[in-house]
Amino acid sequence: MALEREYMTINGYRWAYLHRGSVHKDKPPIFILHGVLSYADYFAKIADQLSSDFEVFVPDLPGFGFSQTPSTNDLFHVAKELVSFVKALGFTKAYFYGNSMGGSLLLALGILNPEVIIKTYIHSPYWRKDGINYRLLERFEIGLTYLPQVIIKRLANKTNLRILLKLAEYLRPDMKPLLNYNKDMILECLHNSDLIAMKEIFYSVDKHDFENTLKASFPDTILIWGENDRTIPYRETNALKQLIKKPICVVVGEDHELVMDSPQKIVEVIKWDIIEKERIASGDFYWI
Repeated sequence: MALEREYMTINGYRWAYLHRGSVHKDKPPIFILHGVLSYADYFAKIADQLSSDFEVFVPDLPGFGFSQTPSTNDLFHVAKELVSFVKALGFTKAYFYGNSMGGSLLLALGILNPEVIIKTYIHSPYWRKDGINYRLLERFEIGLTYLPQVIIKRLANKTNLRILLKLAEYLRPDMKPLLNYNKDMILECLHNSDLIAMKEIFYSVDKHDFENTLKASFPDTILIWGENDRTIPYRETNALKQLIKKPICVVVGEDHELVMDSPQKIVEVIKWDIIEKERIASGDFYWI
């Protein structure tokens, strides 16, 4: 079952979001942004661990989870709506962490509205065409979005979704560990999201020329990359580093599922940076 959310309507669109922690006069809030075929619940553990020191907001991005589908399924449009969401909550500046497509969204935000950013923590973003390796789970997830719309609508029924997941396990036994790992959240996410909007927002990255618009003047940022991430390989994070001239924090032994496997490590990077005002130094991390 999905976690309990708060709701807010802005510019005619309903936002659903998780809210953790309370106001800290000396610390602005942190906004956590999820990736494609994901929603806020995937990041609840990170939000809970940050909430002792920060007020944390984890929205279902427009078209995902329980938030309303945007009028335009485009990454830069969603970035503009995100600014409205942040301001409607009463903030003019904030910290932001974004994973995968959430990181892509932060790149768009940094181009359009850098004034709202204190610092971003951008984790393995998809930011240029052909910059992603579709492994088993990613091929399954993205493959769902290519189904005909009439079938997608039929899949909105949870019973049908369970059958689909069982079928996927039967046809590809090697997928069983992946699906069992977070099957309930996959089910909830697919059931409540607009799969067509998801696909269009994700692939709108290909329409935007990040390689010629991202500069060293991009807001203060730490790039985060799991050492064994084969979905967004190192070449992509390093190429991004060369454009925006920001450091990479490499998380030892982790892959693209770092959010699910070791959320505390993401929390450590953020807390050390904001509270201790220095780079985390331990055997679990190294810097490039």
